[in-house]
Amino acid sequence: MSIFATGFRNAYDLTKTPTGKLYTFDNGPNTNGGAKADCKNEFDNTGKKLPDTLHLVTRGSYHGHPNSVRGNKGNTFNQSNPQSPIEVAANPEECNFKPSGQDGSLTSINDSTNGIDHYSAFNFGGAMLGDLIAVGFNLTVYRIELNGNGTAVTSKSELVEDFGKSPLDVDALGNDDPFPGTIWVGHLGASKISVLEPSDY
Repeated sequence: MSIFATGFRNAYDLTKTPTGKLYTFDNGPNTNGGAKADCKNEFDNTGKKLPDTLHLVTRGSYHGHPNSVRGNKGNTFNQSNPQSPIEVAANPEECNFKPSGQDGSLTSINDSTNGIDHYSAFNFGGAMLGDLIAVGFNLTVYRIELNGNGTAVTSKSELVEDFGKSPLDVDALGNDDPFPGTIWVGHLGASKISVLEPSDY
């Protein structure tokens, strides 16, 4: 077992596309929270709130939130027998905090954005095939369109606004699922599930 990617602060959900690409939204720092560190293991908790960011997760990638223990093997545990918890070489990049825009993220949303899934149904003539669907605490369901390689965002729009209460999770059903093309949203603040049906359902 090994660590696939590092530098996430608080990623809630993860989706894997049929082509094998992994995407997640990571929650950005809160005001006076979400420590920024360096290789000397010195922390700064006085930062400002930053947006949540969408990431394409690849093996070995670092996504901006530091872990100075993995960044410097000199940061050890156990005073009587100091030792580093990592068995591989240190990665100094992991000492450095990278804000959105410098962390390799594909796009950002200013409100807490958590649930994410990819749309794999042929509804709307396949117009949404391969898009990402995300939900935010600002009561919004987002449609995020990607380029052909899935490495950049070409468009970000709001499918539904003023939707429910603290929508947290989302599941977009594909062609082989029982209700193809529907989007299911779980609401943390209302203890219910809503279903969005496509107009050509």
